[in-house]
Formats: sequence, structure tokens, C-alpha cells
Amino acid sequence: MPARQARRLVLIALGGGIAADILFDRVGIGINVPMAVAALILGAALAHTDPDRACKLLLATRAEASERGLLPLVWPCALLLAEVDPESARAHRRVAGNALHSLLRRADPIGRRLAGRSPWVPDLAGLTG
Repeated sequence: MPARQARRLVLIALGGGIAADILFDRVGIGINVPMAVAALILGAALAHTDPDRACKLLLATRAEASERGLLPLVWPCALLLAEVDPESARAHRRVAGNALHSLLRRADPIGRRLAGRSPWVPDLAGLTG
């Protein structure tokens, strides 16, 4: 799915549940990066209105992203899952920490330094500790 279609799908999803159903169907089949990003955004949007649906979507997205080695999508999915699935929050945070640690290990020194200063990247000690 081209990025333009994925963005349009997310915009539609924010206004209704049809796009969520489309994403549920597509995530199970296999995703590309724009579809995974759309699913991640939709999961975040659904987190407070329909946590069960958000959990299913985020679990499927995280599994698919993990399988494809898309670590930049694994850790945010896991952190969102920690919010919508409080009973397993510790395990989700551990997955997020492991994915982020693996990702940062592969980054160059400047990338690691920038990530350490970014307000968007969580502290690893808080995720795994």
C-alpha cells in the first residue's frame, strides 16, 4: 500500500471504525511499512476509546514488525501495548526495551547521542528495570 493510501486510511479511521476493520484484515495477511505505521497510529487513536481493539491491532502489528525486523516500529507498539494491556505491561515494556536497545546498538555514535537526548525516545533503564 502506498504511503498516500496509508495516510488516507488513518484519516478515515479517526472518523470511524471501517478502517480499523480493514487494518485488522490486512495486518494478518502481511504488512508493508506504511501499513504498519498506519496500524500503529490507529492503535494509538483507539487506545482510550476501544482498548480491546487497540490491543489486538497492536499485538498483530508488533508481531509482524518483529518478524520483519522493523525495530523502529516494535518498541512504540510495545509501549502502547503497555498502556492498553496493564496486566502484561511489564512484559510489553521489556519487549520495548529490548527492541530499542538492539536498535541503538546498531546506530552510529551520533545517532545514539541524539536518541539519548530526544524527548521521544524513552530511557532504557525505565523500560527494562
